[in-house]
Amino acid sequence: WWKPDIKKCFESKLLRGEEQTMMGVLDCNVFETNSKNIRRDYETYVLSIGEYDERVFLGEEANEEIGTPTKMIGHTDMELGQQIVGRRNLQTQFSSGSLIPCTPLSGRHYLRAREQAMVTPVSTATYLVSRLNKMVAGRRPEPSQNLTNLVNTLSSTALADITSRVETLGQVFTERYTAPTDTHPGSHSSFANMRLRMGSVLYFRVLEKILVGEQRMGKSIAGLLEQAVFHQALFTACLEVVIFSYNSLRTFPWSLETFQLEPLHFYKVIEVLIRAEDGLARDVVKHLQRIEEQILESKAWARSSPIWDAIAACGDQGVPSCEEVSLPAGDLPMQSPLSHLRTGVTSSRQSPIVGDRFKSPIVTAVARRQLFSGGQPGQSILATTSPQHSPMKSGL
Repeated sequence: WWKPDIKKCFESKLLRGEEQTMMGVLDCNVFETNSKNIRRDYETYVLSIGEYDERVFLGEEANEEIGTPTKMIGHTDMELGQQIVGRRNLQTQFSSGSLIPCTPLSGRHYLRAREQAMVTPVSTATYLVSRLNKMVAGRRPEPSQNLTNLVNTLSSTALADITSRVETLGQVFTERYTAPTDTHPGSHSSFANMRLRMGSVLYFRVLEKILVGEQRMGKSIAGLLEQAVFHQALFTACLEVVIFSYNSLRTFPWSLETFQLEPLHFYKVIEVLIRAEDGLARDVVKHLQRIEEQILESKAWARSSPIWDAIAACGDQGVPSCEEVSLPAGDLPMQSPLSHLRTGVTSSRQSPIVGDRFKSPIVTAVARRQLFSGGQPGQSILATTSPQHSPMKSGL
């Protein structure tokens, strides 16, 4: 079954040897040339379709760095880190041809700036996928027992609705991901199933973190479980993280178009996702921040956006002015709502709460003044305030 592919490589001059018998490709005089040609052709293919470079599994430290959960059992992160650093130092000792001990000066190649200069699209995708695998390792694309027990205590039908919704959205994703378009030939169903599996695992993981955190702080979350648009937006955001991590050509807003989700609803869960999942890579957070900026700049103001209904619902009171919703002068002005999430800076005013982001647009003067109402440290991101708050105020 492999002979037709080898024959094509001979015809395209990728391989050198005896073309009639398809032998001699490993001879000493042509081995290096054949190896370089095959590697170059494979790298071009990986970058052209935006898929994962599977050569990473052939590395000597593949088991320690991205190994399967069964091979990782019995090893802590510290032990694996010490093994990797030890091997790297040993290789450095003998790579220069001398036994000069490593010093801070001779170990300059460990500096982050030097490493960033050697970053390539393939290495970036490899790193993002490894971080993603670490987050979903050991979990299945289904609610955990802890999440099942938590949801069942709140509603007898909520869990069935959640799993049914994930299954329906998964079928839509698979059909769209494998379907050819004018700009993409379509992917194999195995790739779609793998990305769907990782997105589902991430969705249930993030949802569990949100609900457990709210329960720990004594907040009511029963109403949020019934918000279908919240679950759809969160599931879409998790799949967007997976697609971006694999360096796919299906860039934003492909995920919104697939599930026919309004950009405004997607915007509402970006901050929730980042706050709940602290294992996201820095590049993923920056990607979500760029999406946030696109939505705020243009996509939220499209003709079909629900923001116009929210504005119309304001009635005679009108939308709040800039002065009514602006942060205080000392609160890092002119920055994205995501820019403060991992800096450790706490503001005297909290960002909009999630519970109110999916409520009916009813506006009062009190709600307008309390758009960024102050909260205590550790305040829940899902804590609900007055039901009269508007998602127009809390969502934007």
